[in-house]
Order: sequence, then structure tokens, then C-alpha cells
Amino acid sequence: MKQYFSYFKFWFIILGIMAVLTGVVSVMNNMGSYSRQNSKAPSGRVYDYADVLSETEENKLEKLIAKREVMIGCDIVLVTIDESLYEKYGYTEDTDENWEDCMTKFADDFYDENNYGFNRVHGDGVLLLDNWHQGEKGSWLSTCGRVYEHYTYRMIDAVLDAVYAKVESSPYQAYRVYIETVYEEMSG
Repeated sequence: MKQYFSYFKFWFIILGIMAVLTGVVSVMNNMGSYSRQNSKAPSGRVYDYADVLSETEENKLEKLIAKREVMIGCDIVLVTIDESLYEKYGYTEDTDENWEDCMTKFADDFYDENNYGFNRVHGDGVLLLDNWHQGEKGSWLSTCGRVYEHYTYRMIDAVLDAVYAKVESSPYQAYRVYIETVYEEMSG
């Protein structure tokens, strides 16, 4: 009996290796298999109105976003601003609740007005809003579709914390972290 197993041991190992390789190839083929269903959204994903990125950095982020979007089937949008949202939305009091309301309105309106959503208008996607205005600095993450269903408040806080850790010293690196964190979370 032992001779029987030792004779076929080599073949079992070969079959095992082939099964693992087949699985890896299958996973690799499925990555990046999403195709955009929404043609109404603009092609741009990086809107640096606060002018904190160089043109080269913006181009690199656009390319990274384009690559990651087809891998997860979700739009990834980045917006930086340097303006008072309190004034824009008519708030006279500086409170955490008012700040959250302003950031939410701006991010959600931007996403909706530009018809973002990978699978359909207002569909699957995420938007990071980063306000550089003195007294109103901060970041906000707006989610829609599958991203909204997947992300918990804790997960959103983790993305924002990762951005906060780098944004003052290197906005480019902070925004790369945002893109890669969303990619990792949505692909896993």
C-alpha cells in the first residue's frame, strides 16, 4: 500500500500545483473585469480647486483612479476646495453639526450634479472632499451604491484618519492612500 502512495505522490503534487495555478489565473482574469455602464459622468476624477497638487500629481492620481475603478467597479472621485461652505449654505454658527452638514451637502451635490456612478448615474462610487479653507479645514467621505452598503462608520473614519495623517505634509500621498484604501476595501 505504501508503494502505491509513493508511486502516485508525484502525480498528486503535480495535480495540486496545477489546481492552485488554475485558481490564481482565474482570480487574475476576474480582476479588472468591470465595464463602465454610465456614460453620463465626466471622465475627470480629480478636481483640485484648492490647488494643492501639481499637474503631474493630478495626472498620476487620474491614472491610478482609472486603473482602480475598473478593478472594483466603482467611481473614485477627489475634490479639493478652499472656500467657506458656511457662507455658501447660509450658516452663521461654527459648530461640528453645521460643518458636517455643509461638507455632506457639497460632496453629495457634487457627486449627483456630475452624474457619477460606475454602474449607472448616481450609482456605485465614492468621493473624498478635502476643504483647505481656514477655520473649515477637513475631509469628508461621501459613498453611494455598493460603497455605501459596504462601508461602516468605522471604515469611513479609518479612511479619513489615513488621509489626515498625511495631508498636511503631502496631499498627494494622502490622496493616494485614499484611493488605495478604497480599492483594497472594495476588492477584498
